[in-house]
Amino acid sequence: EGKITDTTPRNFYYKLIKGEKKNVFPRLHPLLTGSSDSYVELSHGFGIDSLLMPQSTRDVEVAGADAIVVFEAVLDLDTAEGLGYALNFMKIMESWSSRGDTLIAARYRIIPSTVNAANTNLCRILETAGKLGAARMVEVLESLRDDPQKPVDVEKSESSSCLDLSYLEQDLPSSNFITANGKVYSMDGRSLDPVDVDLLAKLNMNPSKFVTK
Repeated sequence: EGKITDTTPRNFYYKLIKGEKKNVFPRLHPLLTGSSDSYVELSHGFGIDSLLMPQSTRDVEVAGADAIVVFEAVLDLDTAEGLGYALNFMKIMESWSSRGDTLIAARYRIIPSTVNAANTNLCRILETAGKLGAARMVEVLESLRDDPQKPVDVEKSESSSCLDLSYLEQDLPSSNFITANGKVYSMDGRSLDPVDVDLLAKLNMNPSKFVTK
């Protein structure tokens, strides 16, 4: 009792190395908890012009891809916290690349998570983010961090879908979260890391591959 040997006690790292992960990983990462709200359907009118492409996947044609993954950051865009998440998300996605042999056609967009966020100038700008490009969108987001309602002189959508976002009427997982083909990762109280995006994409590989076949 209480003795330390070469086999006991078995610590946390032993469980990871030896594969005894059943009761470990879910506590480490919320994406693996299997909660009931792990998927969400977001009905909106944001079209193809709102989609951006990571640099590493811009040469990947959808028709020739093994899998298609659409990442959506659903954020409280009228707050400094939400804008901070938006900037971090964009920087991660621009440097993101698929791992392994799976050829992924990845696209991403940012949309509002609240009615107040939908009423910002930024929401209408995000509808044409694909036309503006990632570099310009980063500039816009940085300029708005101190004042989310500040006018920005960039091209906006003429007929905005920001006034008709039916998903805002439902109970969303949190004020700030990202999805990959509907799979949810809530960021409230957490920072977003490239590892989170990698895991989110990996968890969607099987259904995403099925869609392309």
